[in-house]
Amino acid sequence: MTGHSNLSTLDDMQYFSKLSKIAENDTNNELSDRLHAVPIWYFTSMCICITSLGINGMLLNGLVIRSFISNPTLHAPYNLIVLNLICAEIILSSLGLGMDFQALIQNGWVLGNELCVVSGALVTTAAFASSATLCALSVFRYGSIFHYGNFEENVPSVRAAMKVIVGVWMYAMALSLPPLFGWGRYTPDQSGLLGCSVDWHSREVDQGYIMYLLIMGFGTPSIIIPISSIMTCIDGGVLS
Repeated sequence: MTGHSNLSTLDDMQYFSKLSKIAENDTNNELSDRLHAVPIWYFTSMCICITSLGINGMLLNGLVIRSFISNPTLHAPYNLIVLNLICAEIILSSLGLGMDFQALIQNGWVLGNELCVVSGALVTTAAFASSATLCALSVFRYGSIFHYGNFEENVPSVRAAMKVIVGVWMYAMALSLPPLFGWGRYTPDQSGLLGCSVDWHSREVDQGYIMYLLIMGFGTPSIIIPISSIMTCIDGGVLS
């Protein structure tokens, strides 16, 4: 059992080294060769896009948080869930896009395996928390706008909103943390243009974990949000 574990660790290290640009003069590195074939205009446009998204995401979401703090009339339970969405988006704008930017300008991931795993787990958690919060908001919107007439009564208390927020992050961690315990793994993006994410492209990819993410992480929100939105429109007389 120990021998198998050591072999698996060695394979992970070799795979990580293959994807990461650890040595600047490694002319035999396949990733570097592939990156040099990418036109400079593509790198430039990617840098501009990622930088603008990151700055705007942090700035605009920061302004919303400032408004929430300074305006007591916004301190409704429903808006606490909105605030949770904003916090998740700030993590994505700062950490996620920040890691993508450094990988882009360095022609690959250069910050080591440990930081790759940590940043990948944090960004993945925030991403799933964002989508789960959108699900919760879409469901509450359906119930509150047309059944109660406002945004507050369908979230009866701050305690109820906090339960929703805790549930959202527990759901997100249930999706993002399995690689830390051996089911799936985080690796640098194969293109070398982005940071670290769940390994979905290598020969050693864990098909079971990827299916788990597709069904629970992407499939479930993709069903809940459209259905609740359609029901909201129907109840509002838009489609009827």
